[in-house]
Amino acid sequence: PVYAIALAALLALCLGSVLFPARAVPEITNLGPTTNQAGRRRYLTRACVHFSRELVLDDGFSRMTKAELHGALQWHLTELRRSNAAVRQGNMLGVTIGADWRNERHNAIMYDAGCPWREEAASADCKLDAIPTLRINGLFSLLLLFYD
Repeated sequence: PVYAIALAALLALCLGSVLFPARAVPEITNLGPTTNQAGRRRYLTRACVHFSRELVLDDGFSRMTKAELHGALQWHLTELRRSNAAVRQGNMLGVTIGADWRNERHNAIMYDAGCPWREEAASADCKLDAIPTLRINGLFSLLLLFYD
């Protein structure tokens, strides 16, 4: 009887651990692809900066021709746009629910006026010295400027 009770308890715990998170499966299964695309987005941004630097300086650091650099930059920019859209909007590249639909802090940082990512956001002047006419509405406006 002791073994039967222990086996029943073990079976109940196993079933409970499988069935309990079933109501949260979309959030759980979305974590991996979102994290993957966020890391990929960081890599692609750095690659775009590297290829842009190489095109401007043309010092041969990457051992690529200008045509190869231009092609690599265009490919990485396209992939960056796709990865960013997946993280923000979802429904692509394995991400089912984008951050625009489920994360208020993300939306504040990306779209609110000013610099909500700074701690002194209320008093911070968000103007860029290089582009004084740019009206900053979160990081999304800077991201669009980076794409250009």
